[in-house]
Amino acid sequence: MRLPDGPLSDGPLSGGPLSGIWEDRTVTMLRPIGADGGASIVVTRDTLPANMSLDEHVARQRLLFQQELPGFTLLQDTPGELDAHPSHLLEFHWNNRGTSFFQAVVIVLRERRLLNFTASVPRDAADVETREALLRSICSFRFAPPEGPVEVRPT
Repeated sequence: MRLPDGPLSDGPLSGGPLSGIWEDRTVTMLRPIGADGGASIVVTRDTLPANMSLDEHVARQRLLFQQELPGFTLLQDTPGELDAHPSHLLEFHWNNRGTSFFQAVVIVLRERRLLNFTASVPRDAADVETREALLRSICSFRFAPPEGPVEVRPT
């Protein structure tokens, strides 16, 4: 397998002796500096299967949330666009070991790649201002210009 040449936030990475194509499946967690607990935004990357639409992927995610998150209550389920790419917003709350959480998940499709933003905050701290600030942060995202051709293979 071959690692793609390109920068990571900590420094460059070059292919080396491994052959093949690798895909970016990294998870990034962002938190306000100095915050203990409270709000976070997690960014994950994935590839949309060749035989699946964004709507089908969102329906599958929604069903997983309903089945796996205790006390799941859907607040908003809205298709849209982020940086001129199809996206979908799911806002909900759920309970984890006695603590209720608010989450907003924004799924963005660019070619066959999915970029998932998940904003989380304990529900007792999830006032309207905090929720709107988290969503504004996500909605401010803009894709970097492509550095060259990107090969995406069906999964």
